[in-house]
Amino acid sequence: MGQIINGRKIAKEIRHELGKKILSEGIDVGMAAILVGSDPASQTYVKLKQHAADKIGMRFDVHEFAENTTTEQLVSLIQTLNNDPHINGILVQLPLPIQIDTRLVIATIDPKKDADGFQEQSPLTPVMAQVVEVLLLSTREPLEGKRALIIANTPDVFATPIAHVLAEHGVISAAAVPDDSDVLAELKQSDIVIIAIGRPHWLTPNMIKEEAILIDIGITKQGEEILGDVHPDCDTVASWRTRVPGGVGPVTVALLLKNVLTCHTLQKDVS
Repeated sequence: MGQIINGRKIAKEIRHELGKKILSEGIDVGMAAILVGSDPASQTYVKLKQHAADKIGMRFDVHEFAENTTTEQLVSLIQTLNNDPHINGILVQLPLPIQIDTRLVIATIDPKKDADGFQEQSPLTPVMAQVVEVLLLSTREPLEGKRALIIANTPDVFATPIAHVLAEHGVISAAAVPDDSDVLAELKQSDIVIIAIGRPHWLTPNMIKEEAILIDIGITKQGEEILGDVHPDCDTVASWRTRVPGGVGPVTVALLLKNVLTCHTLQKDVS
């Protein structure tokens, strides 16, 4: 029977260390979140981040916009936040409405305030790549020489930063979309599977290698349930698995806050 990677416990430990540092050093650190529209999931994610920030003593300002907001309005706000010395990190809650130029909005963020680490010139590692690294290291399994398969709907964008981080630990990565003709063969060869496709319980026990480690980033709401991309029965074959909810999500929030604290340090060093 496979073991569960406890994301909530890992996140709690990260938040504890961040809160201790902020309190002991008297750090005044703040972040701004930009929320557009009334999507319930986006609103929930921002509230979770705000709650986590409050608990560690980090200021968290939410800037809400209507669904019909323009790209120019968001760019104008971000330019103001870039010049605000009290804001150390900027987060744009995605996805944005279709009329918004998401790439331009993200590109407007000062790289030293890019909390998600989305920009190529950002000094920070993208949050999701950090999340995958932290979760894998928590298993204490040797990673050198392992093969990883990253399955995503847009693997060229999603997989690259994760592959870079895994390479630092000697992991050889490949990327695929779920409908690739050779994805099943790749899965059977993969010691680590990282999946984010939004297809509930798509990954089943017969598809994976014995003792594989499964990092489930997919989230789909069905009725009152929140489901991941990995079927729970994979525990009969896998060595480790993250649950949904309670796996990737809490660690993502904690490492986002850690990035903001790093942004604060970088800005302090420059000034």
